[in-house]
Amino acid sequence: MLKHVREAAANLLPKNKFARSVSVLAGGTAIGQIIIVAFSPILTRLYSPEDFGVFAVYSALLAVFSCVGSLRYNAAIPLPVVDAQALKIVSLCFLANISTTLLIAALVFLYGEFLAEAFNTPELKSYLWLLPIGHFFTVLHQIFLFWATRKKTFQRVSKTQLSQACSLVGVQIALSPFGPIALLLGNLISNIVAIVALTRSTPLIKTLNLNKSGIDRKSIFVLAKKYRAFPFFGIWATLSNTIAGQLPLMILAAYFSPALAGYYLIAHRVLAKPVSILGRAIAQVFISSSAKLYRDKNLASTTEYLYKVLIPLAIPPTILLMAMGPQAFRLIFGPSWEFAGEIARWLAPWCFFLFITSPLGSIFVVIGKQKANAFFQFSFMVFGSIGLLIGAYQENIMFSIGSFVIINVLGRISLIYYLLRNLGVSFKKVCINIFFKYLIIVVLMLSPFIVMVLNFSDSGVPVLILGMVYVFTVMTLYYVKLGKSISYG
Repeated sequence: MLKHVREAAANLLPKNKFARSVSVLAGGTAIGQIIIVAFSPILTRLYSPEDFGVFAVYSALLAVFSCVGSLRYNAAIPLPVVDAQALKIVSLCFLANISTTLLIAALVFLYGEFLAEAFNTPELKSYLWLLPIGHFFTVLHQIFLFWATRKKTFQRVSKTQLSQACSLVGVQIALSPFGPIALLLGNLISNIVAIVALTRSTPLIKTLNLNKSGIDRKSIFVLAKKYRAFPFFGIWATLSNTIAGQLPLMILAAYFSPALAGYYLIAHRVLAKPVSILGRAIAQVFISSSAKLYRDKNLASTTEYLYKVLIPLAIPPTILLMAMGPQAFRLIFGPSWEFAGEIARWLAPWCFFLFITSPLGSIFVVIGKQKANAFFQFSFMVFGSIGLLIGAYQENIMFSIGSFVIINVLGRISLIYYLLRNLGVSFKKVCINIFFKYLIIVVLMLSPFIVMVLNFSDSGVPVLILGMVYVFTVMTLYYVKLGKSISYG
């Protein structure tokens, strides 16, 4: 019986190797994020917005530090032709991780109180000792993930995402009586669980021990020099991109209140974070294949295929959130979290463009345009900061978030145009035409539901159930039809 079920599930996956890898990895990631979102209504009833505000500032600091914890050499792991060279890069990443962890520990020891006060979260000072530990395991997880990407063990990575999601929500719920520290510990333990799972599937440490005779300081130094573009240019692009994404949390906490940062975190956790992680999951497959695709002159057609999938895939949830964000959050997370729905409404367009651009970062590396990527990401950070700070100066939180979103949307449109032009792909054909085609279809499909809820929301549960059945039905038909209409290779 189980054998037949597995065979039936396998037959649902695309036959093309690239598309199949994307489906396996993105599917596991999507299920993992569904688990996190599904348990979020429980977490919002166990923790206050202030608790999530503390977690928001900690998460922002961790994200900024860990994104450069290996000096971006981890992104070079899939590139060498032979594993022996890749293992030397892994060793280089380990050394970088240890060094940056020690630096962060010193920073916390010397300036921990200043950091907590700067972000208007004095309670955070008691938990900052977790920051260097969290940094070490987050970066270690990234290294193992890039090695698994190199070995193309996408099915195991997909299962790891599920284990990580379950451990995250499990710890945060089980330890909730201890306060906001449980949110931080959930993040740490979930990374450790992911590392253990990846170690079982891709025995990296064992492989390093077997090949340690060929790994020496001189050879590591030679590779560090060969891939110096990653720390010199890639690190600034990644750092700018990460800071741009974490800026709202930092500025809302510092200039408004930790509670507002908590509202933003929930909106981000439910909306932007799943989008970002799903995009990175697709990027893992893309990174493992992009160099070969470029050599075989298939990179442009693969990129065009990605947009034909990603754009129509992301439009329905974007439209629903823009129309129904506050109502949905009030219903799901409780009346006290309705404001998080207002924030989610504004974040929806940004998340759409974040999703369709996240998988394409490796193109800059492959086509030798890392300087351009650094420029784009730095611009997002600078202009996004300006928009957020203007709103903070005017003490208008929605102006801050709206300015941040508009600036990032315009910037990511420019980034897409630049990449497609360099690949010789028509921006109008791949983006504009596809976007408006599916936008019209989705708006026509969802408009009865939106009108029904907005005009008859006081009618109670029967109308809501009817609306949910309608959305489920039309969305199922939409995605089934989309799957049949997309062909590749």
